[in-house]
Amino acid sequence: MKYLFIVTSYWAFGELQIAVDFASKLRTIGHKVLFLIPPSHENKVKEKNMPYRILIPNARALNKLLFYDIEESFKPDFVVLSDFLNYAFCEKHYGLLEEDLSIFSGRIGAFDLYNFALAGRKIDTYGFRAKEISKLSVDNYDFLLQPCPVNQLFQDKGPNCFRYRIFEGIPARTEDEYQKARTSFHIDASEKIIVMTGAVWQSSFKPYKQVKEMVAAVDDRIIKVIRSLPKNYKVYWVGPRFQEFPKELTQVRHVKGLPPAQFEMLVDSADVFVSANYISTSMVRAALRGVPVVLLGNSYLKRPGEFRSLAHGREIGELKQMDTLYPFRMFPVGWYSFLEPAVRKNPFYELAKCVEVFDVPKVLETVKSVASQSFEQSNSNLCKYRDEWMELPSVEETVSAMATAKRTFERRDTK
Repeated sequence: MKYLFIVTSYWAFGELQIAVDFASKLRTIGHKVLFLIPPSHENKVKEKNMPYRILIPNARALNKLLFYDIEESFKPDFVVLSDFLNYAFCEKHYGLLEEDLSIFSGRIGAFDLYNFALAGRKIDTYGFRAKEISKLSVDNYDFLLQPCPVNQLFQDKGPNCFRYRIFEGIPARTEDEYQKARTSFHIDASEKIIVMTGAVWQSSFKPYKQVKEMVAAVDDRIIKVIRSLPKNYKVYWVGPRFQEFPKELTQVRHVKGLPPAQFEMLVDSADVFVSANYISTSMVRAALRGVPVVLLGNSYLKRPGEFRSLAHGREIGELKQMDTLYPFRMFPVGWYSFLEPAVRKNPFYELAKCVEVFDVPKVLETVKSVASQSFEQSNSNLCKYRDEWMELPSVEETVSAMATAKRTFERRDTK
């Protein structure tokens, strides 16, 4: 079988990583793959030795010709959108529409990263309800791939939905690998290592006043936590930031980028992985390696005439001084309500330690507690989750089932 993966987001490398992981498994069992990607993703696809073609920004006619050429020369049996949400909004970048997928004769589907239908097709973004999202539907696609653990393991799903184990080949790190990684980074035995990450899209947030206030307020709390950590704690921040760390914060090392292998070794050396993004693929990979994870979120909502915690959190007086607050599980975008079905009673979500980012004493206490876990304890916690996770189909089993998926994609005129 032949699989075409279409990636349209300029800045979201996580969805590319999920698609590459799936494609790698396909190649090992004898299938052929091809990627269609933005120019920004070329180096990452090259690193994985994946065949690819490049989308042309702001060129609808040329991109449609590219579709026709791929259909003629490659003739994919399956066309997989790396994220149908991003494809739905790629018209302004590439001029492409959903109806243009009709050019392909194979089955049309997508990665459904968050069980969109169950979430009610409503996305809370920067404190607002994204009205245009409510018009989207996944009903038209021939199949939906739902990677776990971000999705619930055994939640209800539609007939053409296929839940599978993401990054299934990642083994839990051994104590020897942990020590070897620390030696590689010249980490002293007495030091506790915290790894945090930033992405381009997290540093190029919308220029709304309340978003700027939220980003500044969250960053202020993170810096307060770092200042309060014992001196033997070291923080590695990998990736972009919207502003530099204060110079006097000497226990932080800001690394703007690392090669994948080196980043994975850094994560292996960590005592804690701290993230403010539940859907971070780096966080998922770290957790599946057995690295303890602390998830920072916010349930507090403040707008004219309303101030409350959606999770019934304790009162934090200083929040009353802010003009606006909005809840988030994916910082700084939001997605608190949208991701609720994905996290509710999800054993993976429970594997991480989730804490309100504005409750600085609680964040500090949680980070120190998690960092003090023995290696055996953190691996034991992971094993409990893996026992359930391994009951899901593998990629090989998933693609076999996909071959029987009903064709539902409505073919339209693309002239």
